[in-house]
This record gives sequence, structure tokens and C-alpha cells, in this order.
Amino acid sequence: MQRLSAHYAAATLFSFGEAIQKAVAAHPGTEIRAEGDSYMCVCPTVSAALELGSRLLQTPLRGDHDGAVSIACGLVTESGDSPAHSLVEAAHLGALAPAGAMLVSDDVRRLAPTSELAYQRARTAERDTGSQGRVWLTVPPGPRVRTVASSRWGTPTLVGAGAAIGLVVVVALAGAWLVQRGANGAVGHLPPGPWTIAAQLPLSGAREPLGETLVNAVQMAIDDTNAQGGVDGQVIKLEVEDEGASSDTYLATASIDDFVADDSVLAVIGPLQSPHGVVDIPPTNAAGLLMCSPSNTNPGLTKPRDGALDLRSANPDRINYVRLITSDDIQGPAAAAFVYQSPTTGIPNAGIPDTRGLGIKQVLVVDDTSVGGRQVADAFQAAFQARGGTTERRAVNPGTSDYTDIVSPLADTSEGAWAVYYAGDSAPAASLKHVMFLDGYHSVPFVSWDGLYDGTGTDSGSFINLAGPAAANTFITQASIAPTKADFSQRYQETFGADPNPYAAAAYACTQVAIGAIQHAADQAIAAPALRDAVRAYAVDPANKVETSLGTVAFDVNGDSASQYVNLYATDMGANNGAGDWLYLDEQDFGPAP
Repeated sequence: MQRLSAHYAAATLFSFGEAIQKAVAAHPGTEIRAEGDSYMCVCPTVSAALELGSRLLQTPLRGDHDGAVSIACGLVTESGDSPAHSLVEAAHLGALAPAGAMLVSDDVRRLAPTSELAYQRARTAERDTGSQGRVWLTVPPGPRVRTVASSRWGTPTLVGAGAAIGLVVVVALAGAWLVQRGANGAVGHLPPGPWTIAAQLPLSGAREPLGETLVNAVQMAIDDTNAQGGVDGQVIKLEVEDEGASSDTYLATASIDDFVADDSVLAVIGPLQSPHGVVDIPPTNAAGLLMCSPSNTNPGLTKPRDGALDLRSANPDRINYVRLITSDDIQGPAAAAFVYQSPTTGIPNAGIPDTRGLGIKQVLVVDDTSVGGRQVADAFQAAFQARGGTTERRAVNPGTSDYTDIVSPLADTSEGAWAVYYAGDSAPAASLKHVMFLDGYHSVPFVSWDGLYDGTGTDSGSFINLAGPAAANTFITQASIAPTKADFSQRYQETFGADPNPYAAAAYACTQVAIGAIQHAADQAIAAPALRDAVRAYAVDPANKVETSLGTVAFDVNGDSASQYVNLYATDMGANNGAGDWLYLDEQDFGPAP
């Protein structure tokens, strides 16, 4: 304790106490009478005490730690004038127990003649043990006692200590001090906290239900970590603040300023919506605070060519923002692959990019003149031309009511069949599809992005609802997340009584990324003033990989996920009693990000 600090004493007790409580819970009739740096566990019979003690010797403490426990069993009677004195004697016996072994009093040994344990006289207890008389060491003595680096006095320090427990039989138990090794064999530790992971997610407005789902996932990840002893023995806290609606960044600005000012916050999970990422990145970049978003798709948040350097102008070379979802600029190349690739023989003319496709070599590319629409359309056009296809480009200007001129290139079939690629909002897309339908181009495939993935035909204002029957023969891509592991989905459902959406799995994975980085900083014995930036640096390093609810996660030099998954959907106009719905076709990884 002198060498490892009060923090390590607290870390020991946290892990040690959890192990004791679980063991006692598995032994009916046993109760804990005292706790602290030792636990007095009172067992109803001698055999129960010996069984409990033997089991505890084989129970490892949580975490990657060296250590051992020690046990002592002694007889205590509830009757008599001085039961408290008996407990003191039991504690005295516990103090004599060597680490990794169980000491048994002479009385206990005589009362358990049928025990399968073997005994040898304990030389370590030759000194006066009060009325307990002689004590015996069980054979084998349990886990091997390990040593750590020499103390400042030059003698090896045993990882273990003595303590005590009792009713009819007193089991004395000692927690081993937790020791972690950092770089070059140094003993590492997390500076005394508390330490916090923050979450900026929608807690109000239309997206509040989705925000609550993500908060559940973040809380579950932190609870899972704390249930295993926390990080280096310390409990991680969660702080959640509202990011507000996508149209208003006031709440996001206020909450991110709170997180930056709070030195205990080591990472932020969120935001959900890309506009908030734009206001969050500048202050967190200046502060070196890690952010991990499960759902932001704006390319400009990470890509220097799209303006990311302006957001991190305080430290342009410092990446502090990462995300687990595919950015929107991948949707264009994914759609280009689907449109250009020839259909596989014998398989319907729709399906998996680069495996099944439309087999069309010329495309009318249309955007709605918005920044996002132009970016996606540009990415599609470049990727399609790179494959050998040809394109015509048009734009739906604001206020446009006549779409006939926009679709006029489709009349020229001298070079073969056409497809239309559209990047923009649902209402103009529906109007464009109506014109195509009325002008006889209903068989021309209409391909777009997830801006159209806004509901079924029964949802008022959705693309399918607005386009009606003209929505047939429409295909869309969707920026997605790596497939969720089945065990996460099952545990989430069991915990919250509902199936998680993919963003929940990504929020859980973001929290795992943050916790992994905090653990690494603890292993390296990073001092508190440098802890926040050390967490950031480890998480964003492309060389580091983390196993998460989404599988193996890593980030590129810009903070984008190494995996860039895209979903493909088609309209199914027979669904919902003819109102229509989206039919999932497949998912493909187009990573790494360009």
C-alpha cells in the first residue's frame, strides 16, 4: 500500500468485495458479518466454511492483475460472554494467513475429520494465536504466490495480505493488491478519478426515442465494464446531455462546452446528427477530447477535401473525432457499382453491388443543388465514369415545377438503356418519378441514396407515399454500420425488452473504443493532466484495433471507420396492401474510405 497508493487500496477492495459477495451468495446460510480490508463470512457448518474457503482460493480477482487471496478458518460460538472477543481472535488468525493459502484452526480441523483436505503444521503461525491453539495449512496451498518489483527498502513485496471472517466458522480472507504493468515493465495505474464518459444525444424532439435507445446502449457498455471491476479498479461514470433537434444546434453547443470544461470527461459518445458534429468538433479538437459518433454521415466532418480541416483549425493534424457509420460520399461509388455491374446469369436483375447489378452503362445524374446532394452525385458520377460508363448531368433547381427538360436525355436510346441517379430530398424525387412515369420512362431504373429512405407508403410525406405507383423500380443505398453481433442484440433485448437498432450497437461499440483507450492509458500510467489526450491519441491511431459489438473496429487517418458498409434496398409496391415499402436486398463493405 505504501508503494501503490490509496487508489490501489480502493481498487483492491472493489474487486475483492465483488468476488466475496458472489461466492457467499452461492453458499446458502452463509452471511457477511464485517467487511473492509477483510471480510468475516459466517458459515453454518465447518464443512461449508472449508468449501467456501477452498473456492475463494481459486477465484481470480477482476482485471489483468497479479495477486492472491488468503483464507483462515476458525471456530467462533454465538453463545458465551464474549462473542466479539472470538471475532477478534479470528481476525488475528486471519492476519497470519499467508497469501495464496488457507489456514485452519486446530478446532476446525478436528471437527471436519472427513474433509478431503490435507493439512500440514503452519510454521507461520507458531506465535501465540490465543484460544485458537495450533493452526494448520491446507495442502495444496492454493494459487502460487507471485512477487512484484522490489520496494524502496529493497525487499520483494508479496502480492497478498491477511484478513478475517466468521459465525460457527470464521473464514479469514485477504485481498491481493492489484498490480498492472505499463510500458517497459513499469507498474501502471489510472490516476484517482472520478472519470466520466459523456454522451451527447437527442433527449427531446422527434428523435428522442432514438436518443433514448442509444443512451441505453452507452449505459449498458459502462455497466458491463463496471461489473468487471471498472477500469483499473475504478468505476466509470456516465453523463448525458441533450443535443436537441437537427435544425437547432444551441443545445449541442452548450452541452459540448460543458463536457470540454469538465476535466473528468475523457470521451464523448455522439452526436447523433451531423449538424451537431459541425459545432462539436472545433472545441473538442482544441481540448484534445475524443468524440465517437455512431451515426454522423457528413463527409465534411472527417475528409480534408470536404472541409474537415476548417473544423479542426486549432490543431489540424490532431484527429479527435471518429465515427463508426459510413460517410455519405461512399453511397455514390456503391450505387455506381450496382448500376454498372452486369447481372449474374440466372439471378434477378437486382441485388448485391459488384455481384448482381443493373448492367447499365449510361446514367442521367440529377442532384437537388444542396451541398449534400451535389457531393453524393459527384461521387457517383466520378465512380461510374471510372468504371467506363457515360453520364449526363442535370439539376433540380429550387422552385422547379417542370421536370420534362430534366428527363429529356432519356429519349436518346442510341447508346442503349438508361438509368437515373438522383441525389436530393424526397419531394423533388417523387415529382421526378411522376414525370418519368407519365412520359413513358417507368421502366427506367431510378437509383438514389438514403435521403429517400424516409418511411413506407403509409407514412405521409415519404418518398413512396408521394410518388405512389410511380415509386416502382426504385433502388436506394444507405450509409450503414458493420453487422451487429448476435450476443449484443440478445443482451440488449433481455435488458431493455426491445430489439436494438444498428445505431445502438454502434453507440455501444463507441463506448468500448473509449473504454479500451482509457484502459490503455491506465496501463501506461499516464498522469491525470495528460490523460484526456492520451485517450484520444490511442483511440484514433490507425494501428490500434478494438473488438466491439460490431466486430473489429479501427479508424483511418481521418477518423473514418476502416469498414464502410452500404445497404441496398428496392421498392416493393405489393407490400402494405399495395401502398409499398422498402425491401432489403443486401449489405456490402466498400472500405476503406476513399
